[in-house]
Amino acid sequence: MNKLNRLIMTYLIYSILWTTTCQASNIVMELAQLSIEDLMEVTVSSVGFFDLPPEQVPGSIQIITTEQLENSPATGLADMLDLYVSGIHVGNSSRNGASYAVRGIQMPDNSTTVFMFDGQNINSGAGLGVNMNLDLPLLGDISQLEVIKGPCALVHGSGAMNGFVNIVPKNGTDYPGAYWNVQYGFREQQVKMEHAYGHSYGYDKDIFVYFGMIDAEGFSGKKSFGYEKTQPELHHDYNYHCRFFDTSYRWSMVWNHNNFHLTSLLQNDQGSSNAIYPFLKSPMEYYQGSFLASLSWESHITPYESLEWHFPISFIDLGLIGQGPGYHKSHTNEEGGAECHIENRLIIKTHRLPNHAIAFGGLFGKRHFRAGDYYLKKDPDNDGRLLDSDWHEFGLFFEDIFHITPQWILLFGFRHDTIENDDFNIPEFIHSHRKQTNVYKQEYKDVSTFRLATSYGLSPDDTIKLSLQEGYHQANMFNYYEIFYGSTILQDDMPFELMQSLEFNYTHNEPDHGLAFGVNLYLNSYENSILVNTVMQENMTGNELMNPTLESDFLMDEIFGNGPSFASIGGEFDMNWDMTSNTHLFFSYAYTQPHDMDENKNTVLSVANDDCTRWLTYPRHIIKGAIRHKTFNDRLSLNLHANYSSAIEVLSKSRMKKSQYYPPLMKVHASISLNLTDQLSFQVIGRNIFDNDTPPVSFHFYEPWEGNLGEDSPFVYMSLTWKE
Repeated sequence: MNKLNRLIMTYLIYSILWTTTCQASNIVMELAQLSIEDLMEVTVSSVGFFDLPPEQVPGSIQIITTEQLENSPATGLADMLDLYVSGIHVGNSSRNGASYAVRGIQMPDNSTTVFMFDGQNINSGAGLGVNMNLDLPLLGDISQLEVIKGPCALVHGSGAMNGFVNIVPKNGTDYPGAYWNVQYGFREQQVKMEHAYGHSYGYDKDIFVYFGMIDAEGFSGKKSFGYEKTQPELHHDYNYHCRFFDTSYRWSMVWNHNNFHLTSLLQNDQGSSNAIYPFLKSPMEYYQGSFLASLSWESHITPYESLEWHFPISFIDLGLIGQGPGYHKSHTNEEGGAECHIENRLIIKTHRLPNHAIAFGGLFGKRHFRAGDYYLKKDPDNDGRLLDSDWHEFGLFFEDIFHITPQWILLFGFRHDTIENDDFNIPEFIHSHRKQTNVYKQEYKDVSTFRLATSYGLSPDDTIKLSLQEGYHQANMFNYYEIFYGSTILQDDMPFELMQSLEFNYTHNEPDHGLAFGVNLYLNSYENSILVNTVMQENMTGNELMNPTLESDFLMDEIFGNGPSFASIGGEFDMNWDMTSNTHLFFSYAYTQPHDMDENKNTVLSVANDDCTRWLTYPRHIIKGAIRHKTFNDRLSLNLHANYSSAIEVLSKSRMKKSQYYPPLMKVHASISLNLTDQLSFQVIGRNIFDNDTPPVSFHFYEPWEGNLGEDSPFVYMSLTWKE
């Protein structure tokens, strides 16, 4: 309770000071006058250099609104994506929390999908993309989520292979006044507190500030729920302390003043990683600290031309904290490093040519990596799995949106990127018998990607789209660290991961019946995928594999590098239906299977079963559904969600080769929201209410014995929210 009391006192002092300052400003709200048409019109800002309605955006896009965020049983960003987005599967990484998978592809980490806050990339180039950020249940500053499942390198560069997720923050005009939220989770003894304030001081002038804190004691998971295997468990206890957070916080600010726009985000995450080893006293803790700021400015040079300047900067710390490094269980050790990313981007837009909207520009960026040093807190004890190096990034891009007719548009885009790497300096703590080199250098690499898409309105209620898009991903610094480690094969060159996607979309609306549905068909082709194949040496036993005192000769042969090409083929169906004025239904179905895959390729890739007809790490069928009903003059909202994933039966490619079976996974969640007054509301959330203990299938070395656990009981949360 002492820890909880400190959290509450800190939050109360902060809130009193903040509210006093805000109220002293004698607020006068000046809301812009918007027509009904403006209020009903929804545009997407993150797919191209111009805002477009969803029916004209290349590929399939799904938008998760504020109402869905506030009324759903989701407790984090990963939950929202898993509940509402078709073709998305969220698994568990033993070390890094939620593992985001798209259309059949479950990568070892989240770095091949770009996650953004207000259009600024928040992925770490040092670690594994986004990590615990997906699990952090601080959502009070989010206005909506924009989710694209296809590649989008044209706008977002490296990492936008498997699409992107853009977190659109709230602003002071649309969300004026104060906001308070307090939530308690019974299973984890979780306490969450949030406070926000929005203020508008003129047309196109507003500010929104948010602060949230969380602390959770977590709970002790048990052994391998819902999981069957042919070999016995290893000879030590695999109990995990799950879902705990040391006091973590998130602060964000969005400021608009005429043509200037400033976004800032400060975040500190520290909690359970679920990664436990026999030589550690308890599971590792994971730390990630982030400070992001993005300044942008727009000016209309002529009636036809405008100029945009963007200057994002980010500082990210990454660390692992364990009790018992060196096999002394009484000592706590922290290893880690940091990354700084600065970018300068200039965009020129013109409408001078009839029926054309053209954008072109360039960027220059730099990433600085350092092992053993943090930016945002005291330095760790040792270097993390990082290297000391610098990357220089250059990019040129062009986009043309051509309105052939009012119903038919053609989109073309081209981008060229160059990345130059300085020398990689290998940390001294890697023992000499493990090192393959002390200094490593790659020549500069460049890549060109393009977009070709078209959209045609068959009628006011029917639209078809066809798109061919490309994406790429530069290997993370963590990946380079692995190839220097003695258990891997040193690869002279590591080219970009590449993806090409051909996608067809059809959408139909029935306004009179409140019905809208869409169909997506896709073929995604992957080249140079950075995956890991784990191969047991001959006559090696499981005890030898798991014994950390053995010399490098006994280590696994891990082939870490670019794999052969393969493809994913499948489709999705989405439906939204306002059954009555008070009842809304959502339903989606997704299907995917490997394509262009054979046994030789799969030996290296380890992503499909023996006959290469099913994914090893992704369900073939995923069904999602939700129903929301409002009653008592819209004061009471009842929400029910269900998520079904089909069974997977494969031969594991992990350290211990086991014939594994994941039964079908069916999880049901519910929430009840009651508006006690016009300002005060009460919510109860129940997750996994039918006790399904099957773990979600994940990448092949994230098995239950590595921390991918199921849940053996429901999770209950209660919250109070007050809005001014």
